[in-house]
Amino acid sequence: MTKIQVTGISSCGNSPKSEQIRQMTVDAFLQQHEQLEEKLAADCTVELAGGDVYVGHKNILSMLTPLQNVTSLHIASAFTHGKQGAVNGSFKKDTQTYSFALIFTFTSAGKNAKVQQISCYVIKERNHA
Repeated sequence: MTKIQVTGISSCGNSPKSEQIRQMTVDAFLQQHEQLEEKLAADCTVELAGGDVYVGHKNILSMLTPLQNVTSLHIASAFTHGKQGAVNGSFKKDTQTYSFALIFTFTSAGKNAKVQQISCYVIKERNHA
């Protein structure tokens, strides 16, 4: 597996759920399936904007395979409020850079809630000469 350089925000310690979704994003890029699986509801769904919908741990974890060749990840922000949260940033794969946003919905507003749904938006950035 390729080593990934992770940059951007780190935990301030004041928002455990914001840190949770930040860490889940890093875990997805690092292919840390066991850590991800314990944070997802059994019937969790991931919807790719303009694309497919994946339901359940097995399907969600298998859809992460294309992230194996990512070389860098930058997390610009991560925040939560109530049952929802969001992470945005960028990543580099081969010579191409992509921007992304993930919108999380939890099973409840509680601090131990699992993730019920993730909406994923990814766009390819223009390469500047």
